[in-house]
Amino acid sequence: MKSRLIIGILIAVLAVVSLHTQVSMISKAEAQDAPITSPISYFNVSGKALYNFFGRFIPATNARITALNTQDRSIISVKTDSNGLYSLALRQAEYIISAQDLFEKTIFAPAHYKLFVASDLPNINFVGILN
Repeated sequence: MKSRLIIGILIAVLAVVSLHTQVSMISKAEAQDAPITSPISYFNVSGKALYNFFGRFIPATNARITALNTQDRSIISVKTDSNGLYSLALRQAEYIISAQDLFEKTIFAPAHYKLFVASDLPNINFVGILN
């Protein structure tokens, strides 16, 4: 009777150890199959908008700078400050960046930039000529 009890206990211990090993192996396999996601990075695109007023450059205050993502068509806009400066935080993608002011008759040069953003891009500047 003692030997049957000992054999039963040994079988139960072996079953628990075997089950624990299988669960551990499954957990490791699932962890290896889990997709690795990278953090979303934002890059700073900045510059200034100025008016060319008879050869004199003055800040284009409150000009709207717009970035159109060419892949998902999302739009991000900011306004320039009192010095004509702006800054956009953009994810890695291709964008069309343009400027427009309150007058809507100002012609900015260049008309737009088509840029692939994968790092910080300073000095993306616009110069407007009042019509």
